[in-house]
Amino acid sequence: MAPRLAPYNPIAGSGHVSKCQRRWSRESITWLAISLIVIAGTVRVLDFVGHEPILALANNFDMVRIQSCHDFWPADEQIPPGARSHTAPLHDYRYDPAISLDKCIGSTELIFTQPIEWLAASADWTTFSIRWIGAAKGIALILLATTLCALISRHSKISGIVAALSFTFVIADPVNLLYLNGFYTEFSALFSLAGCIGFGYLAVARPRGFTTLAFAGFVFALGLTKVQHAPLPALFAAWFVWAAWRRPGLSFPHVLAPIAAAVLVGAIQVVHYQTDRYNGIRTANTTNLYLGAVLGSSPAPSETAQLLGLPPSCAAAAGQTWYSPGVQAGEVCPEIRRLSRMQLAKLVIEQPSVIVAMARGALERTRPWTPGYVGQVGGEHFGDASDHAFTLEDFVVSLPASVFAFLILAPIACTIGLIGRNLVGSGPAGSGSDVFVLAALVTPAIIAIAVLGDGYAGLGKHAHLSFTTLGITWLIACTVLLRGAGRRTVARSGPTPHA
Repeated sequence: MAPRLAPYNPIAGSGHVSKCQRRWSRESITWLAISLIVIAGTVRVLDFVGHEPILALANNFDMVRIQSCHDFWPADEQIPPGARSHTAPLHDYRYDPAISLDKCIGSTELIFTQPIEWLAASADWTTFSIRWIGAAKGIALILLATTLCALISRHSKISGIVAALSFTFVIADPVNLLYLNGFYTEFSALFSLAGCIGFGYLAVARPRGFTTLAFAGFVFALGLTKVQHAPLPALFAAWFVWAAWRRPGLSFPHVLAPIAAAVLVGAIQVVHYQTDRYNGIRTANTTNLYLGAVLGSSPAPSETAQLLGLPPSCAAAAGQTWYSPGVQAGEVCPEIRRLSRMQLAKLVIEQPSVIVAMARGALERTRPWTPGYVGQVGGEHFGDASDHAFTLEDFVVSLPASVFAFLILAPIACTIGLIGRNLVGSGPAGSGSDVFVLAALVTPAIIAIAVLGDGYAGLGKHAHLSFTTLGITWLIACTVLLRGAGRRTVARSGPTPHA
């Protein structure tokens, strides 16, 4: 009787693993890696929201502009409504429509805070924890990150890994998460920026009506977060036009949506900024720009003051700000209040050294992004959140000024090279390189807009989005360098012999 033969197993019966099986294995491992990275970011966000003691930026008055839209006031009645409580963040607030300060300024931030007002009104809350707002923002951020990572990974697994790493290590850094448990508009700016970059990639990589409209929607939302960010949508729209020019798949209707969003939100903010509600803000911003940044950076303040049509007394006050003694009362250089941003053109033409000095001063003052003049830990006097949670900011702040300047300027040089190569038709056309160009250009633009908006006053906080764009820029750069090194290694080793 002949022996029974075991059934043939194509895997165990030969030393060969099919190409399909190898691909399935690689894709499964990649999806698993992306999922684990996103889960780690999710845990990081939720842990930060629920951390005890509470971690957040204390109120340096700016929060009042959103609180006034909902009549949310400190539960501690020893803190008057509208007053700042800058030494430590507060845990509890009260909903009291009977108190109205008429200081509300519209913002995309209201999308995240308005549901809490509806809940407070329907449930008759007398007090509520700020963690309700932190949880709403945190969940929204997690859902956006998960959606973008999934969509981007379907197009490119490498890009999906970069997106997941950007969420977990950059977006979910305390530099950004400190805005969850609070009423600052910086969170909606971060949320909108992430949507712009993520859906911008998708709109370029896979032109669809949904991705293009989503990109345009986030561009509009970014410009609406606060007046300072109104110029950013124009930069995103210009980048999209450049990307569309390189790709026949992006038709005119696709390009029109983000352009229309940028023009519309820009017009809204220009009109908004001219209203009486912004009178005090405009005066403070102009003073901080010209007195603090322009004259304060000028090698020859007297000559700069004369060029701007200011009296010698203003040159003597160079470096002072709106918060310096006598400035708000009009005792120090009141003439500076009549200047406009257009007069900076004189400096560009006749005193470019002032602009260079301002740029150098901006790089010196951008770090740290988290302001040290407000507390960050509940129950502690000017407590530091970095004592409770790991942040990349500590590493970046420790870098020498020359290295930090390199981190910002080197990607710009690479971007100029990429654009130049694309103009002659020899540059890479990948969506990853497009996003690198975008992030590399947006980083210095954010810092420049912050300086032009309010001088050096609170520059790190005003330019906090640059932390995120800088991190994404270098994640992409490192990925490209590692892939290039891996390909060179494979090329030198030659083809793998088969058994």
